[in-house]
Amino acid sequence: MGVFVIIGLLLLGDVIAWAASVRWLRRHSAGRRALWLAHAFFGVQTLYVLAMIVLMNFPGGRRAMDWLPAWGQALIYIWHLVCMPLGVAMWLGIGATMAVKRVFDLLARPREQEAIEDSQATPMADGMSRRSLLLASVAAVPPLLAVSATGYSLHSASRFRLSRMHLPVAGLPPALEGFRIAHLTDLHVGRWSTRAFLDEVVQTTNLLNADVVLFTGDLLDISISDLPPAIDTIKRLRSRHGVYMIEGNHDLIDNGAMFRHAVLHEGLNFLRSSIAKLEHNGQLLELLGLPWSRSELMMQQDVMALASMRDRGAFPILLAHHPHAFDAAADARLPLTLAGHTHGGQLALTRDINAGNMLFRYVSGLYRKGDSQLLVSNGTGNWFPLRMGAPAEIIEITLVGA
Repeated sequence: MGVFVIIGLLLLGDVIAWAASVRWLRRHSAGRRALWLAHAFFGVQTLYVLAMIVLMNFPGGRRAMDWLPAWGQALIYIWHLVCMPLGVAMWLGIGATMAVKRVFDLLARPREQEAIEDSQATPMADGMSRRSLLLASVAAVPPLLAVSATGYSLHSASRFRLSRMHLPVAGLPPALEGFRIAHLTDLHVGRWSTRAFLDEVVQTTNLLNADVVLFTGDLLDISISDLPPAIDTIKRLRSRHGVYMIEGNHDLIDNGAMFRHAVLHEGLNFLRSSIAKLEHNGQLLELLGLPWSRSELMMQQDVMALASMRDRGAFPILLAHHPHAFDAAADARLPLTLAGHTHGGQLALTRDINAGNMLFRYVSGLYRKGDSQLLVSNGTGNWFPLRMGAPAEIIEITLVGA
């Protein structure tokens, strides 16, 4: 129900923005070409949202939303989630500024003088004053910004960085000194992931020759029909002790039961409220796989249940898609938690100034509570095509004694 409310608000926003932009352009004597461009831009946006409302009610409807090419979908995502809100804020600011200026002008000079000045405004060749041209041009800023951001996003959506870090861990068993983890998360196989991108992820990870590969959820973007290439990607990853994965919220959007059945049927090391045991240089190591939950109470209960099952002689690593599980992990004195989900805030100026801070306590990088540590990855793929200041990544973690 909440999804349809959000989509309905987006549709309402499109209709209001469409009507307001056309009215603004006509009021300031914009040409016919500008009006046609406005109708085309807002028409496509509105049609896509309408189609989304209709198709999401039918089986396979989510996949049918891919009737637009990738650049068209990127434009629609960027418009609705970035540029339209910025445009609304900009227009509110302009309206408030003009209203205040109008009040001061009325107080500062007689109406007769204002009428004389308005009549003397210098028109352009087509009868449009310079002031009107400037104001009409402002109406084009949000759509032009959306188009520009779309071009940048398509260039950068398939790029990721390899981050390497030595992580001091209190109480690390000597046998695990130098133990190397390849941490992947949020691959989001679907509309933005090409075969070349997935091949590069596999090649980059395998060249690390890590001791273990750990994947912390969101293998899929949305559609369950993308599961075959997603499973194939996980199967092609290599490490000394194998590949272990947990679920994320996007894996369960289309058909969670089918996702869980398929990854187990294909023989993947899928951890859901379960523990995998590894032995490295004679030392037992346990991987605790947390099921997806948005509820912090459920996360706490699941972490405590896993912690009660573990071998006290083993070194534990908690795999959690949502980073807020770290609070319970610290209470349970688990030394290391790996998480994703946040995409590093997606749009970030700094680690502390980014969109993720409105939703998450832990957004990107390393966090500590006592002897417990949390590492939040920016994610390797994308559900939203535009990133700023939060590059996609694969992280190589080398454990060292504190």
